[in-house]
Parts: sequence; structure tokens; C-alpha cells
Amino acid sequence: MKTTLSGCSTIDNMLNGGFRSSHITEVYGDEGTGMTQLCLQMMLAAQLSPSMGGLGSASVYIQSIGEFPSGRINDMIPLVFGSTTPKDRHPLEKILVKKVESPQDLVGTVQWLEIFLQSEIGKKGNYQVVVIDSISSICRFHFTNTRESMMERTAILIVVSNGLRSLANKYDLVIVAVNNVVEVSQTDYEGSSNMIMSNGRKVKPALGRMWYNNICTRIFMSKNFNSNSEVSERTMLLLSSPISDVNACNLVRLV
Repeated sequence: MKTTLSGCSTIDNMLNGGFRSSHITEVYGDEGTGMTQLCLQMMLAAQLSPSMGGLGSASVYIQSIGEFPSGRINDMIPLVFGSTTPKDRHPLEKILVKKVESPQDLVGTVQWLEIFLQSEIGKKGNYQVVVIDSISSICRFHFTNTRESMMERTAILIVVSNGLRSLANKYDLVIVAVNNVVEVSQTDYEGSSNMIMSNGRKVKPALGRMWYNNICTRIFMSKNFNSNSEVSERTMLLLSSPISDVNACNLVRLV
């Protein structure tokens, strides 16, 4: 097992050294809380040498919606690399983008990943990081609220999560999956003693327990309005981890 820095020392301290390999880390929250930003920053930090806290690694970025944010990454490069920015190969060239438009595409992409990692290009490129942004967006518009559709979604999530966990273990990969939230019903809200709040409402990660079963590290990102300062504050909460104490210092405020 190895770690790579996130590019933020506060987050790395919370994660006890950074993002870990050999298991799946889930980052979930509302849109606009910085989940994609964190993943992009981590993929750049992973390119740093091991002596600087990285893996010397390229990344596979599995994207569901929108255009690849190359402009945002270019803005982050000086912040992550400083004066050590590689001169021989641009950091963007070490991020392989794979567009996925449906849950069935995602199943095929997980199968493609193993073939790619065993290929000459995959081995030569030293791909040790995989980011899925986002797992819930891929599923959002492809299923209806019927029993048959939900059963199909569950079956696909089992195949995908089991496949990702297997790849993480077999190739010692850092795998990070972004997930969105769904609002908890009023009944659950009143009966819960452990409320996770975002934007003034109680939320939970999308996709349900079947997806959660293969998650080892779970990070919640939120944005809430502070009436005293009259600004929105972003926070990160470590909810589960195999190596960090989630009961101590597991909440950080992000600028």
C-alpha cells in the first residue's frame, strides 16, 4: 500500500498521509463543494516524485459530463509543482481522459482498464491513479424509479464496484470515485441522531448501500452559509477510514 498527497497539507494530515492505494476512496457532496477540484489537484500531486510525496504516476480520468477542465488544471500546475514543473512532458499529457456516457459504458470501461494496465502503453506510462467523476452522474438519467430499473442499477453497481476493488488490489491503484448526494426524507431527518448537513438540509450519498459496501474511505464535502460572516464555508468530513481515526480531528475547513 502506498499514498499520494492531495496537494493540500490540511487534507493530507486528515487522511494520515494522503490518498491510499489498494482500495476505493469515495468523495461525495453537493455540486460546487470542490470535489472535482480535489481530484484534479490529487492527479497532479501524484505526478510528483515519491521523495516529494507523489507516486511519479500518470492517471486515468473517467469523466461523465461536460468538457475536460484543462484550463483549471493549467491554473493549478504552478501551485502543485512550483519550480519543479516537468520540462520534458506537460502534466496534462499524463492524464488520460476516458469519457463515459452510460452505466453500460462504465462496465465496459472497468473491463478496458485491466486490458489497458496490462498493455505496453499502460505499463510504460506508469498509471497508478484512477478517478471517476462522477459515479452518480453516470447513473442519474439512465434509470427510472421502478423495481426492475432499480434491480438493473444494483446489478451494474455490483459489477462496477467489485471490478474497481479488484483492480485496486491487483494493481495497487489509488482509486477515487466522486459521488453526489440525495436529500433525506423528513421522517428520516427527524429520527436521525447523526445528521450530515449541506446547504441547510440533511443529505446522504447517492447510489445506496450496495455501492457503499466496497468503499473503504469515505469523505464528505459540504458548503454551508455562515450568517455571521455572510459567506459560504466549505468543509470536509472524514466519515470512514481503515487507517485514520475518524473520531479525532476528522473535520477540516477549506478556503
